[in-house]
Amino acid sequence: MNIEELKIAVVGGDAREKILVQALIEAGGQLLLVGYPQTQGATAVDLETALKAADCVILPMSNTDPEGSVVAVPTGEKIQLSRDLLKLAKPGTPFLIGMAKPKVKAWVQEAELNLVELGELDELAILNAVPTAEGAVQLAMEKLPITISGASCAVLGFGRCGSALARLLSAMGAETTVAARRPSQLALAKTWGLATCSLYELEEKISSFELIYNTIPALVLTRELLKNTREDVLIIDLASSPGGVDFTAAKELGREAILALGLPGKVAPVTAGKILAEVIPSLLLRLVQSRA
Repeated sequence: MNIEELKIAVVGGDAREKILVQALIEAGGQLLLVGYPQTQGATAVDLETALKAADCVILPMSNTDPEGSVVAVPTGEKIQLSRDLLKLAKPGTPFLIGMAKPKVKAWVQEAELNLVELGELDELAILNAVPTAEGAVQLAMEKLPITISGASCAVLGFGRCGSALARLLSAMGAETTVAARRPSQLALAKTWGLATCSLYELEEKISSFELIYNTIPALVLTRELLKNTREDVLIIDLASSPGGVDFTAAKELGREAILALGLPGKVAPVTAGKILAEVIPSLLLRLVQSRA
């Protein structure tokens, strides 16, 4: 099996998927494009045609809306998925998307498709951690009246994104503290020269931070913790749904809290697209071959 044998449906997307499409065309894939103008080396079709014919289906890293619609940035077209439409695809067909909303996930399961949430894949998430970290720092620089150098920063979580972000902040001269639950993560952060504290110690330390990043996809910054933060604190939540900040409490307490999702596609779409182009072709082959 090689990429030339695959009929690949790409449904909607932005600048990232546009780069991916070009890479798949250059690799010889049989591209079925939904929401794109006619492109040399590919075929523009409607969603029904694409789903019936595809060996694999790629939806945007930016996901659908809660009701299952996708925006195709190249044409501005709004593409609506549905339970009945997804059942047109062959059972077992790989269905790739950044993160599936609950309604879409249920439809995919009913259609017996192979759901692959790209945002959870290490090979993508680790590479995307760099543009995410840079975008997170850029956002803070736009919002804060102080420099990152010398700022007192906390990074909650020390996974793929948190570790990249903490290292970048430290390299820029920020006084960076990593807060995590697992002792192994705190130990690793210490070997990188970072200050650390357990999440259970946050209540005592949180008042000292001018900038707080959360990367943990569970409620961490509760109303009680937010009460103890500085009035001028900036909080940036990078975690996937449901996030880690009580935004209602933050607003009521007068704390500036920002949910900043999808930063790679916003601040570095070309780099993010190249990452997709690097990872997706071999991933598609593995997925299709595993069905054989």
